Amino acid sequence: MNALSAHKGGILTYTQNLKTKFSQAGIKTTIAHPKYSPIAEEGKTISMNVNNLSALERFLWEQTIWRGQVNKIRPDILFSSANFALFGCKIPQLLLMREGGLFNPFYIKNVFPKLGRKARIMTVIRRNLMVQSIKAATNVMVPSKTLYDWIHAFCPVLKTKVKINTYGINLDFFKTQGSTPLSASDPVNLLYVSVYYPHKDPETLKRATQLLRQKNIDARTHITMSKEEFDPWHCGKRDYQSLTTSEVSQYLTLSPVKYENLPDVYAKNDIFVFPSVSETFGFPLVEAMASGIPVIAADSNINREICGEAALYFRPYDAQELVERINSIRTQPNLYNFLCEKGKELVNRKYNINHHFENLIAIFNLMYTENRLSD
Repeated sequence: MNALSAHKGGILTYTQNLKTKFSQAGIKTTIAHPKYSPIAEEGKTISMNVNNLSALERFLWEQTIWRGQVNKIRPDILFSSANFALFGCKIPQLLLMREGGLFNPFYIKNVFPKLGRKARIMTVIRRNLMVQSIKAATNVMVPSKTLYDWIHAFCPVLKTKVKINTYGINLDFFKTQGSTPLSASDPVNLLYVSVYYPHKDPETLKRATQLLRQKNIDARTHITMSKEEFDPWHCGKRDYQSLTTSEVSQYLTLSPVKYENLPDVYAKNDIFVFPSVSETFGFPLVEAMASGIPVIAADSNINREICGEAALYFRPYDAQELVERINSIRTQPNLYNFLCEKGKELVNRKYNINHHFENLIAIFNLMYTENRLSD
């Protein structure tokens, strides 16, 4: 498994969960991961220092150095969760496409122009390399119908090899702690679990918190981003400064949370807000629903695909409409209970990691059998 991009965020969580599942199922797996990753704590892994490589450098590195490792190991299946495939590889390859912004029309129109010139150039190069990787892979797996639609518009051949396999989470880990509806006079604690990228839009949540406080509502917000995540981006310095002024720091906490502590963090907050304007799935949405707190998300195709009627939605970048949604939950106990119950039901029905893993193994088995028959 090529998990060389699994150093933070949802892909790290995904890889750690899969590693556990592979071990429990008795499947012999070798995972290539970035240096200093927690993935290396146990099991058979290969540590490779690729964290500082650009997309183009990473691609060239994988076509040469990584190819040598694959040829040495000779696996039955090569599974890449890193968006890039090996070209001209004789081993059956399953490519996980998990990066949607490069293909998302909303991202291209609203986020892409905010990137620095270098980042815009690399974004176009990265997208082209991903399209060529799709063509080189035996099969391609995507976690959502929305992502399939975005990529298919750029690469029609995806239709002939795609497998849609919705992600899942460990439901035993994110257990409902029990929640009580807010009253209009209560303080409100807002939570946004995410790493920083320009499309994550923490600024809108900050402005919504300010608007609530201007209405004499004691609103406090925790965003789980770290300073280092802002540094590489052209707009990151501006966003970080906006989120950390002396005034804002009185009611907005900007600090990361270790994965093992996330259930307690969800339990301590009243409403989960997800202002991100471009996702391919959105693990925190599912974690929040599983934890039994109501969800408010930016109105996008992917957020609606994942949450359905188990969330409220607001226009992207619209802080005033976000405030209205927050106040709806604060003042309507029946709505609060409805969202919590709908969220828990939806997660139990659709987003169990076991379902994703079973589908993944079925894909592996089919690829392995077809390869043997072709030989």
